[in-house]
Amino acid sequence: MSECLKGWPQIIVRGFVDFQVQAVAWNHHVPQVLLSGSFDHTVVMNDGRIPSHIGFKWSVSADVETVAWDPHTEHSFVVSLEDGTVEGFDIRAAKSDQSSDSKTSFTLHAHDKAVCTVSYNPLAPNVHISPL
Repeated sequence: MSECLKGWPQIIVRGFVDFQVQAVAWNHHVPQVLLSGSFDHTVVMNDGRIPSHIGFKWSVSADVETVAWDPHTEHSFVVSLEDGTVEGFDIRAAKSDQSSDSKTSFTLHAHDKAVCTVSYNPLAPNVHISPL
C-alpha cells in the first residue's frame, strides 16, 4: 500500500490500512477530515488538523465499496459493503483507544449482492439511496 495520498504529508494518511484503499470521502463541513475505506474490512478517519494523530478506525463486515459523509451533519457517515449491507457511524462515538473498534450506529441489509454506491439526498435529511 502507498504510504501517502498525493498532496498529503505521509504522517497524516497512515496507520491501520493493510490492503488497497477502495474509497475516500472528504467531510463536507470539515474539509481537513478524510475517510478511507479498504478491502481489509476497515474504515479510517484522518484529521489533517492533527497530523500527529494516527486516526480512528472502524471495522466493517465486508470489503468496503464506498463511503459517504452525511451532508446534513459533520459527524455521521455511511459505508456500503460487498456483502449487501450499509453501515452507519457517528464519529462522536469513536474511541481514542486505537486497539478497540467503535460500533456502528445502524446496519441495513440493502441488497443480496454488493452495494456499489450510496448517496444522500442533499435536500432531505436522513434519506440515503443505494442503487439496485
